[in-house]
Parts: sequence; structure tokens; C-alpha cells
Amino acid sequence: MCVIDHCDYRIAAVALLPISSDMLKYGSGDGGLTVHADIPELNEAMTAACTPLAICGHKAKDKTIHGPGDFEAHRGTDGRNYVYDFARLLPPESPSEDPETRTSGACSTS
Repeated sequence: MCVIDHCDYRIAAVALLPISSDMLKYGSGDGGLTVHADIPELNEAMTAACTPLAICGHKAKDKTIHGPGDFEAHRGTDGRNYVYDFARLLPPESPSEDPETRTSGACSTS
């Protein structure tokens, strides 16, 4: 999403992807009830993308996936792969080294 302010007007622009829920090929779109790792070359691409981030594969149902279980990759109507829902790919923040000095955030002691 992109917000554009110009001459006292504000526009919110959102990309429309050529995908639908039945095009899910990697991850889960239903809270982990169904897990996909359906296309070998997409599986390899996801492994290659996650390896430099030190994100290892893990079992989700009967599939091995890299990244969070609710990560989604779709094969679009144009034949391209679209990956989104990165919210849980990485930790939300880096905690302070000293727990006593943390003043806010998920790792706060106060």
C-alpha cells in the first residue's frame, strides 16, 4: 500500500494481484488447517530466500516449509509466484541486551 499526498488530496493506492485463494501453493491461508508446499521449484526458491536469514525448514502438518506457517505464496494467473503475509517472518523487535533497561516493547519487564 502507498499513501500519496498531493495538492490537499490523499490517495491510498493498493496493488491488485492476479491471485485467488485457490491459487495458494506454499504455506497456509486457513490458520494451519491446510498446509501447501505444492511446487518443487517454489519450495526451492523459498528455501533459498530463507537460508541467508538463518530460517530453517520445519514441519507443518505433513509438509516441510521455511518461514512461519501462515506465510503465503500463490501462483498467479500470469504464471508468476506472489509471496506475501510476511508479518511473522522475523521477530518484531530486537530486545535490549540488559533486561533491566528495557522500558517498552514485547520484551519489556515493566
